[in-house]
Amino acid sequence: MRAEKRAETAGVREGRARDLRSHLDWVAREFPGDVIYIEKEVNAKFEVTALLLKLHRFKLENLPILIFNRVRTVQGRISPFPLVVLLAAGPAHMARFLGVDPEEVVTTLSERLKQRVPIVKVSQAEAPCREVVKIGPKINLWEFPALQAWNLDPGPYVNAGGFLCYDPETGVDNSAIIRGWLKDRKTIPWYANKQGHTMRIYSLYERRGEAMRAAFWVGHHPAAMKASSTRIPYGDSHMEAMGALLGGPVRMVASETWGDEFLVPADAEVVIEGIVPPNRRSPEGPYGEDWGHTGAQRLAPFMEVTAVTHRRDALWVNFVTGQAPFLEDRREGNYRAITAFRVARSVSPAVLSVKPSKIKGGYWVKIRKTREGEPMDIGMAVLSSVEGAKFAFVVDEDVNIDDEEEALWALGSRTQWNDDVVVIPRGRASGTDPSIPADGMSAKALIDATKPFPFEPKNSIPKEVLDRVRLSDYLPADFFDSLPTRLLNNLPSDVVREIRSHEVKGRQSTQRRAKK
Repeated sequence: MRAEKRAETAGVREGRARDLRSHLDWVAREFPGDVIYIEKEVNAKFEVTALLLKLHRFKLENLPILIFNRVRTVQGRISPFPLVVLLAAGPAHMARFLGVDPEEVVTTLSERLKQRVPIVKVSQAEAPCREVVKIGPKINLWEFPALQAWNLDPGPYVNAGGFLCYDPETGVDNSAIIRGWLKDRKTIPWYANKQGHTMRIYSLYERRGEAMRAAFWVGHHPAAMKASSTRIPYGDSHMEAMGALLGGPVRMVASETWGDEFLVPADAEVVIEGIVPPNRRSPEGPYGEDWGHTGAQRLAPFMEVTAVTHRRDALWVNFVTGQAPFLEDRREGNYRAITAFRVARSVSPAVLSVKPSKIKGGYWVKIRKTREGEPMDIGMAVLSSVEGAKFAFVVDEDVNIDDEEEALWALGSRTQWNDDVVVIPRGRASGTDPSIPADGMSAKALIDATKPFPFEPKNSIPKEVLDRVRLSDYLPADFFDSLPTRLLNNLPSDVVREIRSHEVKGRQSTQRRAKK
C-alpha cells in the first residue's frame, strides 16, 4: 500500500467508519468495485456456497464484498433483509481500514489491542439497533437470510455475530464469534470451544444454578468483529478492546430484556437477546467445520430468545467456512495469529511476524535469530498459545512469509528433519479438528527452518445446485473484465465458458444500446 494512501485508508482511526454501514460506504468510495450489490434472487440453502465455491477458483487474494438484496430463506420465503458475505475475506481488507501494509496487520493489531477505550452509553433513541423491537409472538429468527452452507448442516446458522455475556462475579463483558443454529423461531443451540472464555463464564452460571443472560449481535464494523474474535486476557473487556481498534469508544445501549443491567452494541445491525438455562443441553450440528469436514452432532447449550431488535433495513452478515482455500476460513487463522504473536514476542523480542499458513493449523513465524535454540523456544510458545495450532514453521528474517512459495522453499532448503523437527505428542487441540483421537488431544510439530482414526465426511452441497448456480448471473461484467488474462489460463474449462458467455452478453447489450 503506498504511503500516500495511508491517511485515506485509515478509515477507523479518523472516525469515519465506526459501524458496518460507514465501512461499506467507505470501501465503495475508496476502492470502486470492491462492494458488489446483487439483485438476482439467491437461495440461502446451498446456492450462496455454490457461488463462492466457483468464485474461489479465481484464486484471488482478496475478493469483493457481496451483498445479496433478494435472498430466499432456508424456509422458502424472501427475507426482508439483505445478506452480506466476504466482509473480511483476505488480508487487504483489514490492512485498508487499519491504514497499514498487509504484512503489518498482525503486529499493528497486537499493539493496538494492548490499549483499552472505555465504552459510552447512549439512549435508545440514539441506538440504530433499537429501531425495531420484537418480543413474544413477533420473534421469528427464520426471517433472517441465514445460510445453510453444507449438505449435512441441520439448518441456517448465525456464525458471523458476536456472542455477548457478562462474568457473574466481576460484571466484565466477554464477546466471541461463535456459531448458533437457528433451530426454530426462538431457539438457538450454540457451540463454543470448551477452553474458551465463553464456556468458562457459562460454567460459573451453572455452578450458581442460574441462567446466563446473553445476546448475539450481528453486523458491525470488521474491526469490532476482529476484536470480538481475538483472545485477550480473561477479565479484560472485549468492548473496550473493540474501542481500541475502532479508534473511539464503542457505543452501548440498554437491552430490551434487562435494561441497563445488560448493555448491547448500539450500532449493530441485529441484536438477539436470550437466556441460556443452566445444566441443560440440546443437539447441535452436524456442521461444516472450518477444517473442511463436517463435524459430528453434539450436545450443546442453547439460548431461549427473549427479544430481537434491529435496524429497520438491517444487513445480515454470514461467513461461509469449511472448504479450503476459502478465504473466509483464514479469518480464524489471522485472528489467532495475533494471540500467537503476542505470546511469542513475550518469550523473545526476536519475533518479527506470525502469519497463518495455508496448511490448516499451521503458522509461519519470522524471527531475527540471535542464538541457537531460540527458534525452538519461540515455536513452542506459538503452539501453546493457540489450541488449534498444529504446526509452527520458524524461518529467518530474509524469508517473505507472505509468499507461501518462498516460505516453502525455506522449509525445504534449510531443514534436516531428523534434527530440526520436534513432535509434541499431546497438546491442546481444536474441538473441530477431524483428525484428533477420542481423548481430544493433538500431536503438534515444530519445524526450525532457520539456517545452520476415522475421518468425518467431507463437506459438500448437492451437485445440481453447484451446476445450476452461474457466476455470470450474479456478478457484473466489470468484475470479469478486470480479471488478468493469466488467471483465465489456469481456470477450469466450465468456469471459462461462463466468463465467455458473460462477455458475449455484455457485447450484445452494448450493441443494442448503440443502435438506440
